[in-house]
Amino acid sequence: MKSLPIQPSGERPALGARLRAVREQQHMTLEQMSQVTELSKGFISRVERDLTSPSVSSLLTMCQVLGISAGHLLEPTGAATVEWDKAPKVSVSEEGADVRMMTPPGNESHQVTRSILEPGSKGDPELHTFPCDEKSVHVTQGSIVIVHPEGEVTLNAGDSMVLPGTEPHTWYNPSKKEQCIILSVMVGLKA
Repeated sequence: MKSLPIQPSGERPALGARLRAVREQQHMTLEQMSQVTELSKGFISRVERDLTSPSVSSLLTMCQVLGISAGHLLEPTGAATVEWDKAPKVSVSEEGADVRMMTPPGNESHQVTRSILEPGSKGDPELHTFPCDEKSVHVTQGSIVIVHPEGEVTLNAGDSMVLPGTEPHTWYNPSKKEQCIILSVMVGLKA
C-alpha cells in the first residue's frame, strides 16, 4: 500500500486564541491568571495573541489553572478551513504533480487531496493500493486516465470514479496542453 507522506506546512496551531477563550469562559481576568500562575500579565497576553510560544511548563501551568488538558487546545474544533496556498504538500515522486492535503490536521475519518497535474504528467509506473476502504476521484478540470488491472478509464471534467482502496491503480494526464485538477477522497483510513 502507498501512504501519503505529508510535509509540514509551517503553520503554528493557534493555541493562544483557544487558551484565551477558555479563560474568558471561566470569567477569569488576565490579572487573576497572572497571580495564580505566577506568570506575567504581558507574557500571558502575548501567548493568548499567539505572539509568543509558551514553554511546555508554562502551558501546562496555565492549562492546570483552567482545568483543561494541553491536548484540549490541540483537538480540532468543529469547523476548519484549509486554504490551498497554506495546505501541506504531499510528498510524491511524480514529476508535474502538485498534491496538497485539504483535510484539517487530526482528521482520522477521511482525507481529501487536491492535485494539479501538469500536461503529460504520470503517476508511479507501478500500480499501487491505498490504506483506505474506498478512494473517490473527481475531475474538476481537464482529463485524467486511471490505469487499473482491468484496463484504462478516461475521466473528463465533471466525471468521478470510486475504487476500493485495495484496487491497484495509477494515472496519467493524457493532454499535452491542459492541466488536470482532481479531488481525491479516501474514506475508511487504515493505520
